[in-house]
Amino acid sequence: LYMGYARQLLTQFKEMEQQVQHQNVEPTGFLRVAMPAALGQFFLSPKLHEFIKACPKINIELILSEAIVDVASQGYDLAIQSVEPPLQSSLYSTNIGTHKQKLVVTPEFIENHGFISSPKQLNSLNLLSYKGPQISMVWSFNRNGENIEVTPSPVFTSNSYFSLLQGAKNGMGVANLYQYMVDDEIAKGNLIELLPDWHQSSRDRYAVYQQRRDSSLKLELFIKFLMSLFY
Repeated sequence: LYMGYARQLLTQFKEMEQQVQHQNVEPTGFLRVAMPAALGQFFLSPKLHEFIKACPKINIELILSEAIVDVASQGYDLAIQSVEPPLQSSLYSTNIGTHKQKLVVTPEFIENHGFISSPKQLNSLNLLSYKGPQISMVWSFNRNGENIEVTPSPVFTSNSYFSLLQGAKNGMGVANLYQYMVDDEIAKGNLIELLPDWHQSSRDRYAVYQQRRDSSLKLELFIKFLMSLFY
């Protein structure tokens, strides 16, 4: 019993010592990070320079992959995923934010085809749809307790969100994309949101890692940086 308490105290002391040391030490080291391609390209990359500027002694290797990586066996410090690791896993996870989807189309497309008022009318338009792992082919919408599910009949499918965004901007049809991909285009007037009163379910994003955040200053700072991008 004594030995058990002693081990706990020693562990707590080491963690406290590390945290105190972190107060006065410039963060350094190497971070190997994995995340889905679109999240890396559209969400992280435009802002990553801010983290590099604030923490110039942290070196980052960013791997973009649609597969759920094995953080431990593949040597990652951190993976951003849409699913939490199993409860019995030795990994840690933190919900860092959520993303919503928006239906977008060019103003010119609407001028030629007209607005629609219900998701039930979507298949009367040209639809552009993502096709990839862990992505449902059913679009689900909710408004004031009314739920509608649509199985799109797309004129164009791709496993590249960039291609879908370009297709929407070029007037090919209606694309269902995440907010971080389209908000700037909407603000510029290049795209408009279709059916803004109908809400789609948000997609959670989890940071998955091997060691406790508070025992690694570089990991803690990078996770906090990612969380700041959501809000």
